[in-house]
Amino acid sequence: MDDKVSAGIFIFFALVVVVVGVLIFNPLNLNTSPLDNELITVNQTGNNTTSNYDILPSTTLLTSIPFSPGGYSQSSSSVSPSVNPSPGPEPSPDPMDHIISLFDQYIKSYYNQSLIPGMAVVIVQNDKIIYMNCLGVKDLASGEPVDENTLFGICSITKQFSATNIAQLVDKGLMNWTDPITDYYSAPDEFQLYDDYVTGNITINDCLIHNSGLPVEGGNDYPTYFNDSYSAALYKLRYMENTTPFRSTVQYNSMLYALPGYCAARTSNTTWNELIKNDLLDPLGMTTATTSYYDFMNSSNHVTPYKLLKNGTMKAYDLIPDPIGPAGSMACSISEMANWLRFQIADTGYYNGVQIVSRKELDETRTGKMYMNAKNTSMIGYGWGTKDNGTTIYHDGDSDAFFSQITIYTTKDIGIVILSNGGQYAYNFKICLDAKFR
Repeated sequence: MDDKVSAGIFIFFALVVVVVGVLIFNPLNLNTSPLDNELITVNQTGNNTTSNYDILPSTTLLTSIPFSPGGYSQSSSSVSPSVNPSPGPEPSPDPMDHIISLFDQYIKSYYNQSLIPGMAVVIVQNDKIIYMNCLGVKDLASGEPVDENTLFGICSITKQFSATNIAQLVDKGLMNWTDPITDYYSAPDEFQLYDDYVTGNITINDCLIHNSGLPVEGGNDYPTYFNDSYSAALYKLRYMENTTPFRSTVQYNSMLYALPGYCAARTSNTTWNELIKNDLLDPLGMTTATTSYYDFMNSSNHVTPYKLLKNGTMKAYDLIPDPIGPAGSMACSISEMANWLRFQIADTGYYNGVQIVSRKELDETRTGKMYMNAKNTSMIGYGWGTKDNGTTIYHDGDSDAFFSQITIYTTKDIGIVILSNGGQYAYNFKICLDAKFR
């Protein structure tokens, strides 16, 4: 990547992280700017859109942030004001308003430097959206702007949806986290790993926390580059040796993570796509979310996937993650990802008064099971990374064509989601998040 381009991208995502860091960890320190004053002179000329959502009661949030027309608006009162109203006490400024205002200014000022085609950001506190912004375009050729209902691929964030769907089946007594995979894939011509002991003992839990011992992302190339179906790719895993002992380390492997999702489909006598749509997505109001690349590309409002070429340009790119669907094939809009944040932040298992899953099994998905590194600073859950004793849970999704990030601060009841179609242009955001929060 061109050094100038890379530096611009890094600055943009660093700003996002710094301001979110202030928002979460230092909300009352309003006199300390996270950036040098000289950096605040860059102007934003890209497309920015916002949407009408319920937000926290606020005075300055609605007036100090320069949202575009059609964005957040404050309803006018139906009561006529008094001719000479009493001034009353002057309201104290809300620190959150100031932080959100800074966040909005920074993200708009530096978006153009990132060279990311399209992006959407949402921050939810408790049950309210306190910030939402859509930037850039769906497609570089058409120039049509991203809006709150535009679908982006969320890649590996799909994993937490799959885990929650399995939690629903655990509630029903149809599955257990400790079930051996061979309970669902008993035929050796369907499922066989290189090591017979691993084959017979690997469980739903093992696949979800990536401790099989198989190489990092071993087998992912089969569907990506050889156009294999999942069953064909799964069959080939029997020829792949472990690189670490079974259950000794976390080695991220999407091929095996997808397997419990397909086990869930088998026990429910349906497809994974139908199961997760009917049991989880629709009840959460995520009715436009897609679980296949075909449905994503045929939706009426989606971004174009772009791949970064070595010369620094972006090329439209067909990325088909369907074979490992439960591990990475979903696409969602930023407005519906806000629903997911609300559901997760509430941590009750309910959404809009309807029980989606028990709190016990929901918490099981978010509980660290195994340390991910030698420093013992982060743990792996089911579709989530956890740190600081579970006070921060997170995951990112990245591919050649998309980058997404979700982080929830459980003791603050605040969550943020970022979606983009910049692929590796946006990958620096992950590095910044690691540096700032871990």
